[in-house]
Amino acid sequence: MIAVALAVLAGIGSVVWWLRGPKHVDPVLAAPVARDEEPRRTSNQRAYELYLNGKFHRSRRDIPGASLAIQSFEAALREDPYFVDAWAALAGTYVGAGINQQMHVVEAMEKGRAAALHALELDPKNATGLAELAVIEMNYDLDYAQAEKHFDAARESDAGVARMWHGFGLLRAYQGRVEEAFTYFGRARELESTQLLYTGSYGNLLYHTRHFQEAIDHARALLASQPRFDAARVLLIRALVASGDVKAALQQLPLRFSEVPFTSEDGLVYAHAGRRDEALAQIERLERRAKEGYGMGYEIAVIYAALGDKEKACAALLRSLTDHSQWIGWMKLDPRMDPLRDQPCFAEAQRRLLGK
Repeated sequence: MIAVALAVLAGIGSVVWWLRGPKHVDPVLAAPVARDEEPRRTSNQRAYELYLNGKFHRSRRDIPGASLAIQSFEAALREDPYFVDAWAALAGTYVGAGINQQMHVVEAMEKGRAAALHALELDPKNATGLAELAVIEMNYDLDYAQAEKHFDAARESDAGVARMWHGFGLLRAYQGRVEEAFTYFGRARELESTQLLYTGSYGNLLYHTRHFQEAIDHARALLASQPRFDAARVLLIRALVASGDVKAALQQLPLRFSEVPFTSEDGLVYAHAGRRDEALAQIERLERRAKEGYGMGYEIAVIYAALGDKEKACAALLRSLTDHSQWIGWMKLDPRMDPLRDQPCFAEAQRRLLGK
């Protein structure tokens, strides 16, 4: 039944992407893709088995699998230190662990950078290594120009790498280039149709482009087959709030399976429900998390904005430019930022974010 549900979901997603997608065809996407059907393999069979095991753990949604994936990739590299694909996969796992607050973001991103650079020392044209380096530059360094160079290099090297298209799609979304973002997410999903990360990001793009009912439908369909996929639950909560159904959003809050990553959803919903004290309590909770080494400025700005406290929201937003908040890239499109769009702080944050 799960397989059938996933197949139906993939079909629904394909139809929605076609309807929502761009009118033109990217010439790069139209060109035939020349690549091996399998990743380059090590000659060490044990190393390759450990590498595949790491990829399995990295994609798990029943538990946070990053630590198990890292252990597997590191074991593979002890078997074969020259296994380029394992270095690149290790880089991507560290990046994901930082974004999802399974590691302190500075530690995760710097370890991810070191692994990506090691992969590129072994193979300067490794598309996955280039793409993971670009994601670090985009989400951690906030250097969009440098990230674009590495995404371009990755695409030129191997246009069949789904993680490259996903990362490039995020960059285009952050830049407000929505048509390209839909195209690139669509390409990632075509290449790896069962990867929940790409399906979730597509739903986020629906939300951030204010197609709230489509985002709700997308999230509900995804949760029907993957009820433990908290990213889809968060998407549903945000879209319900944006559509005005705060009561339904409140009902979704206790259905999440994990508190990590800590985000603004509780405070956002409480603010819109008129439960100010509870929203402020969530800000205190996020501030405690920030002291532990996680970037919380953007999440705190979201709650203050929902409460109508623009001064504190602005202070938190500007702080998020330097505290490694992982959602700040979405600010150009984010509906939750609407209360601040007429404020000087929003223009300043946009200038600093996109002007590098």
